[in-house]
Amino acid sequence: MTSSASGHEDDGPELTGRSVPAGDSSPSRLLLSQACDAVTSRTNADGGAVTLMAPSGARELVYASNAVAHYLDDIQFTAGLGPCLDAFSSGQPVLCPDLRRKEYEHRWLAFANDATAAGAAAVFTFPLRVASTVFGVLELYRTRAGDPTPDEYAAMERGADIVGQVVLTYFGAGEKSDGNGAEELSQDGHRRGIWDSEFSRPQINYAAGMVSVQLNVTFADALSAMRARAYLEQCSLTEIADDVVAHRTTFTQGET
Repeated sequence: MTSSASGHEDDGPELTGRSVPAGDSSPSRLLLSQACDAVTSRTNADGGAVTLMAPSGARELVYASNAVAHYLDDIQFTAGLGPCLDAFSSGQPVLCPDLRRKEYEHRWLAFANDATAAGAAAVFTFPLRVASTVFGVLELYRTRAGDPTPDEYAAMERGADIVGQVVLTYFGAGEKSDGNGAEELSQDGHRRGIWDSEFSRPQINYAAGMVSVQLNVTFADALSAMRARAYLEQCSLTEIADDVVAHRTTFTQGET
C-alpha cells in the first residue's frame, strides 16, 4: 500500500519501486493511464481525465480514458467554464451528481448541455495539488446520475492524491510549485517529449502566446479573444489556434 498526500492509506495501483528512465515518456504515460484507470474502476466511474492548469488559463490535457472524457475536457477548455475550472480555482472538489439539474444548466450552460448530449450524467472533479498549490484536476464522469457513496467519495479523494503523485514524481514536476504549474509543466514536458501524445494541445498555448503579443494583453485575455472568435465563427478553439500558429489569421486591437 502507498500513503496518499491526505494521509489515507491507499489500495490503488502499485506506484512504488518503479523506475522510469529519464527522457523515456512511454513508461510515464503508462503509469498515468494505469493510475487514472484504476481510480475510474474503483469509484464506479465510466471514464476519467487528467488536466494540468495554471492561473493564467493555460491548460494541458495529459490523459483521457475514452472519447467522452476527452470531449468533456475539450468543451470546458473551449468555453472557459465548467466543473474542472471551478475545482481548480476553488481548490475544492466539485461534485455534479446530476447534470440535468437546472443549477448546473444556469452555472455552466454550454458545458451542461453538451456533456449530457455526449452521454455524461454526473461529473466529479478533484484538484491535484502540491502543498497549497493546485496544479491540475482529476475529472471523473458517469453515464448515470447519482451521488457517490461515502466509500466511493473517499476512493476519489485517494485517487486524486495518487494521480497527483504520479504527475509530480514521474513527470519531473516536483519542483513546479509556484502557481504556474500548467505553463511550466507544459514547457518542460514538451521539451522532454512527455506530453507529445494524442491528448496534447500545445498549439493552443502557443497561439495564445502569439495573440497576447499581437493584442498586448495577458495570456488569459488572449485565450478569451480566441474563444470569442471561435464562437463567432462556429469552429473549435483548436482550429483558431492552428490558423494563428500557421499565420493564416491575426488578431487586432478591440478583440478582447
